[in-house]
Amino acid sequence: MENKKSNKGLIVLNVILVLIVLGLCGFIAYDKFIKEDTCKCTKCDVKETKNEDTKVSKKDASKEIVYDDGTNQYKRVPIINIDSTDANKLNKEINDYVDKMSSETDYGEAYALTYDYFENNDVLSIKMTITTFGSSRYYKTVNINSKTGKEVSNYDLIKSKSIDENEIGNAIFDIYTKEAEKSGSLDVYKTQHIYSDEYTSVYDGTKNLVTNKKYDDFDMYLNSKGELCVISDVYLIAGPEMNFYVFNLNSYSYEK
Repeated sequence: MENKKSNKGLIVLNVILVLIVLGLCGFIAYDKFIKEDTCKCTKCDVKETKNEDTKVSKKDASKEIVYDDGTNQYKRVPIINIDSTDANKLNKEINDYVDKMSSETDYGEAYALTYDYFENNDVLSIKMTITTFGSSRYYKTVNINSKTGKEVSNYDLIKSKSIDENEIGNAIFDIYTKEAEKSGSLDVYKTQHIYSDEYTSVYDGTKNLVTNKKYDDFDMYLNSKGELCVISDVYLIAGPEMNFYVFNLNSYSYEK
C-alpha cells in the first residue's frame, strides 16, 4: 500500500513539474516573439499616423506660398515657398525652363513671363504663361501638395476628377471641335492645310497631334474653381503654324 501511494505521489509531482515547465515556456515564447511583434506593429502604426499628420512648413514664413523676387516686372519667375525635396526639385525645373526659353534664338529676351497660382484643398497649382512679341503663348505648370510637400502628378489630378486617363486626348479634340463649330471655323479648319504638310488639313493635323499624346505629355493644373485644365498645342489657320490653348475638361470648353 505504501509503495502505491508513493508512486501516485511521484506521478502527481511529475505532472505538476511538467505543467510548470510548459507554463514557463509559454510565457517566454509570448514575451520573446508575440509581445515583441505586437510592440513593433504598434510602433509602426504610431509612426505612420504621425507622418500623415505632419505638415511641411514654408521656407520663408514672411512670404506667400508662391512668390517671385520682384526684380523684373516683365519676367516674374515663381518660387514655391515650401520646405521639401520635391519643392526644391520643382523650383529647379521652373528655372531650367526659364533658362531654356531665354536661350532659344526665336525668343531670347522677346517675351513676357507671368504666373498664377491656385489652391484647392491641399493641391497647389502654378501656371506660368509666356507671351512673345508675336502674341504666341507658351505655358508651364507644376502641381504640389502643400501639406505633404510631395509633387502631384498628372495621374493624381485626373483621378481626383474621375476622368479616364486614356481619354484625355479625345476629350481635348472634342472641345476643339465644339469650339470650332461655335465660332463658325470648322469648315475652314477642315479645308485649310497646315503649313508643313499640304495634304493634311488643320483639323486632321490637330486630331493626329492631340489624340496620339498620352496623358503625361500634357501640362495640367487645377484652376480657381478646382476644375481640371489641360494645355495642348493645336494647328492654326493663320499666324504661326501652331499655338497653345487651355482646355477645361470640367466645363468642356476653352479656359478663358
